[in-house]
Amino acid sequence: MSQDDRAGCTLGAVDKQFGKLSSHEHILSVASKANSLDQPGALTLMRQLDTTAWHAFRKRFTEECTPSIARATVPMLAFQKDTLVSGGSGTLVQIADRHFLITAAHVIDYATIHNIPFVLPAKDSHFQQLNNVRVYTTPVPQGRRQNDPDMREDDKVDVGVIELSSEIVARLDPTRRFVRLQEISRRRGFPEGLYMLIGYPKVHLKTVDPENKSFYTEPLRCVTERKKHDEPHDPDAHLFLHYPQAVLNRDDQLITAPEAHGMSGGGIWFLGTSEQPIELWKPEEAMLVAIDHSWHQGGGYVRGTNAAIALSLIYGHNEDLQKVFDLDISKVKLAFP
Repeated sequence: MSQDDRAGCTLGAVDKQFGKLSSHEHILSVASKANSLDQPGALTLMRQLDTTAWHAFRKRFTEECTPSIARATVPMLAFQKDTLVSGGSGTLVQIADRHFLITAAHVIDYATIHNIPFVLPAKDSHFQQLNNVRVYTTPVPQGRRQNDPDMREDDKVDVGVIELSSEIVARLDPTRRFVRLQEISRRRGFPEGLYMLIGYPKVHLKTVDPENKSFYTEPLRCVTERKKHDEPHDPDAHLFLHYPQAVLNRDDQLITAPEAHGMSGGGIWFLGTSEQPIELWKPEEAMLVAIDHSWHQGGGYVRGTNAAIALSLIYGHNEDLQKVFDLDISKVKLAFP
């Protein structure tokens, strides 16, 4: 395939291209609550607030906002030789009557390169396989082979979308929800303020019962803020967030942050700024603003791409949905370095 073809290919739909993928159905137990991490001390956003106000805001967000966001966040899992492995995370999105899974392009590449379909949590603690689904990603970087597992190192955008059929949606875990278009930001750049990164770290995936293939995993929520970065980038398209080594858990205890492997593809949500009084903040104001695609352990940060680019992929590949957008996404020009 050419690079242009790869950007809008169909995963598993052509047997001679990806092979016939058999169905798998196993037991999965996914927690409905999220572990929480916060940077220790007052964030820049909250420096004008006292400690009591800061903890009150954290608690209110955790109780009112996190459950809704966590329900829209899913682990992207796969079986390799009967072993369940973590491939990344994703966010469920609905536009009109169509359903999508937004994630990182390199997460989707994992399935195509290894010829292994992903599975999502389904009804009755079973799995729903993602096979014969249409996907589109940002283009493969020039000079990189399509079967190179490291090709996305040269892709600073790294965003992908998987279309979910009505049959797949009907079989998903009914406790999940789909983010609607009005919850996704389409603005350029990223304001100063409080952000939440959410996904499923590999370290959270545990085998409960090997014989019955029963597994357990839960999401991780990290409340943080923007990080200044000297690396050349487009501030309209790219977001850098602190991911420090020392963090506070939900009990306000200082712990070592878990490795962020497996959180790629998860959503980054903007919560608000210090300009708005905390007592007036509403959980509905949280907006999906970016897609996490890389963790830089040495630099203590994660990097994400503007969620508007994921919407532009959906817009460009679905003419029937273009009238639904109240903004012409195709005219939002963001640089892809």
